[in-house]
Amino acid sequence: DGNRNEQTLKHLALALEQSEQIDESISYWKQYLQRQRQQLKSRSADTAFKKYLVQLTEHLLDLMMATDRPNHEVFQELDNGLK
Repeated sequence: DGNRNEQTLKHLALALEQSEQIDESISYWKQYLQRQRQQLKSRSADTAFKKYLVQLTEHLLDLMMATDRPNHEVFQELDNGLK
């Protein structure tokens, strides 16, 4: 089930983040966010969903910058969020 997989990704990301395994958490956040972005076309009129995507993207970018990820990775994720 796709929704269950998405929720599993989100829960893993949160658990890893809370246990301060930020690099591993980033990987799961990226996967979760990618799946959420795939829903954007079908939910284009859903303002709350769009705001949620912006919040998720900001959170992921904050984590990436806090762990000193290379600039090109941060910019790539930012670009992904703008598409």
